[in-house]
Amino acid sequence: MRIVITGTSGNAGTALLRRLQREAAQRPGGLELVGVSRRSPDTAKAPYSGAEWHTVDVGQDGQSGRLTRAFAGADAVVHLAWQIQPNRDLAVLRRTNVTGTANVLAAAREAGIGHVVCASSVGAYSTSPKDRLIDEAWPTEGISSSHYSRHKAEQERLLDRFAAENPSIMVARLRPALIFQRDAGSEIGRYFLGLVHPSFVPSRPALPGLAFSRQELPIPLRLLHAVVDANWRLRLQQTDAGWVEMAAGAPIMDTRRRRRELDWEPRTSSLDAIREVLEGMGKGTGVEASPPLKPRRTLGVFTRRS
Repeated sequence: MRIVITGTSGNAGTALLRRLQREAAQRPGGLELVGVSRRSPDTAKAPYSGAEWHTVDVGQDGQSGRLTRAFAGADAVVHLAWQIQPNRDLAVLRRTNVTGTANVLAAAREAGIGHVVCASSVGAYSTSPKDRLIDEAWPTEGISSSHYSRHKAEQERLLDRFAAENPSIMVARLRPALIFQRDAGSEIGRYFLGLVHPSFVPSRPALPGLAFSRQELPIPLRLLHAVVDANWRLRLQQTDAGWVEMAAGAPIMDTRRRRRELDWEPRTSSLDAIREVLEGMGKGTGVEASPPLKPRRTLGVFTRRS
């Protein structure tokens, strides 16, 4: 089986590459992995050394031919390429996130791909109540005040049209919350919380409405909301109010279907995931071989209000 992954050098892409390489080790010659990234990693170093690589910016005009060639002969494409910074330039973000998804889908159709897996987000859902669990049937029209949510909703509509126009191609959508791992600590710190040592973060912040399910990751940016409301001053990097409003409106998901139909159980609790990424943020942990996951070299300034 030949699998192509877009956004392979990023947080989710690196994690998936590692997981598939473990699978490949158990079935030598039975799994070929192809990485597609705007910023290619050091392909001489693990985990990137185990894949064929193509440097392609999925949102750039005129890249359809290069994408189609990268997808040639593949059984499946996993689309993980997404950009969330710079918040100040929505045209750049939309080019990668929305136009990039359209380009990937067009190339998948042209290359004759049989299965497309796309990472959407829990942020694609419309505002929901907090007094009950929500399943995947909840509308994915996004939250208008958040550009991230709007872009995810646009991505969902692209997937709707693609699935309707190409019934022979299986389309699967993932709608995760924030994806945490220790190796993404430096990157996540740059995106959302600036530079912060985990010893400065309150372990049990008091905030009405702070919601964690028992074994899932937290609602997007609840952690940010909790820390800010806990009277800490953070050096936020271009974080706008839309992120917090999306977090406030995002649903609390019912995961029983995953357990029932896929026999799925989480291996890491939400609290353990937060502890791990906070440790990574504090230490500036990353992956040296990946441009987006580069470790942090110096500590920043973090102060508490007097």
